[in-house]
Amino acid sequence: MTDGLIVYLILAILTLVIVLMALPTMLKKKK
Repeated sequence: MTDGLIVYLILAILTLVIVLMALPTMLKKKK
């Protein structure tokens, strides 16, 4: 694997984690 692919995978995982953590908060605000 090249460094570019590793960076892309890390960014993709971080984005997924942030979205999963943010969804419950958004749902609570909407009630």
